[in-house]
Amino acid sequence: MTVVTIASVVEGFGEVTAFPVLLRRLAQRRGLSVVVTEPHRIGRPDMLIPARILAATRVQLARCRGHGGVLVLLDADDDCPMELHAIMQPALEGLGLVQVVAAKREYEAWFLAGFSSLSMHSLISPGSMAPADPERPRDAKGVFNTLLNGKYRETVHQAKFSAQLDLGEAESRSRSFRRLVRAVDVILGVRST
Repeated sequence: MTVVTIASVVEGFGEVTAFPVLLRRLAQRRGLSVVVTEPHRIGRPDMLIPARILAATRVQLARCRGHGGVLVLLDADDDCPMELHAIMQPALEGLGLVQVVAAKREYEAWFLAGFSSLSMHSLISPGSMAPADPERPRDAKGVFNTLLNGKYRETVHQAKFSAQLDLGEAESRSRSFRRLVRAVDVILGVRST
């Protein structure tokens, strides 16, 4: 059996622990076991500097012995995820198997997309409802925080919510999450369903 390694470059401190959880779950959903390395974190401004994102990506590609690749994840904030992808992906061409994904607004928009699966979590305020369009709110993290009965701290809570998130619901309600699923499938070498 071929072992696939998924390495990543992320911008947020919370994603350092949360993103590997999400990547493992997406691979398991395809019936695959993967090695997920610790993400390399660089801030958003550095993500957009070609020399810095190239250096971080090269570091992570070196960790992918054999089969696998690197997934670069950033929050789109007010930018268009497709435009960020179009800018960043060509800069990383030729390095190896590298996929770029920009979460529409923020990573927490994916929690809003799969909110019904999180509603039983002890931190969620009873009766809370996520917005109908999870990728529309400008401050997805702030909106998500209003649905909690405590303060959301990404370094504490993001991995826990990533472990509980209904992947199918998030995929059906979030275009950028669908992009993530396709990117993971490319690295895994499987066809998206």
